[in-house]
Amino acid sequence: ERSMQILIKENKWKYSAPSIPTSYWIEQGFDEDYITGMECLLEQLKDNTIELRSGTDNVQIFLNGGIGIDDDNDETILLHDDILLPHWKEFANALQLYQNSGGFHIYNVQLTSSVIALLSSALKGKAIIKSFALVRNQFVNTREGIKFAVKSIEDNPKLEQFNWVNNEIERMDDARYLVDAV
Repeated sequence: ERSMQILIKENKWKYSAPSIPTSYWIEQGFDEDYITGMECLLEQLKDNTIELRSGTDNVQIFLNGGIGIDDDNDETILLHDDILLPHWKEFANALQLYQNSGGFHIYNVQLTSSVIALLSSALKGKAIIKSFALVRNQFVNTREGIKFAVKSIEDNPKLEQFNWVNNEIERMDDARYLVDAV
């Protein structure tokens, strides 16, 4: 039903999230490396959105706030800012419409309740993910982040690989809950 609403509303779709000038991040007090990471994340959100909407099979989604996906030394987390929400909404709508199996990986990004809600809604009942990774992220609500991971695992019977790396877990009950889902 949500997919149909998106299609009806966007019958002539184009990426409409506004660009964010570098000056915005400078005014927020971020350094050049952080700004480069944020610009990279925004580009990845846009590129993945366009690729998902193109109908390509087995899209491998990498949303990476770090310099390199395999850079284990980069611990910079890109913090959430409400100015990012239009980009997350565009991405979530494209993910909602996507029908083919692929990978979904998020590295070095702070995930808030609003972003998790968008992603959860887009992935609900989709069974499209073969690999799922949450690496070095920060969840504003850790329990909510774990519930997001567990729900994504449960909703994806095609899931072959799951990674939860260097994400905080506050309570042993939460760790058990995640392990039981795996």
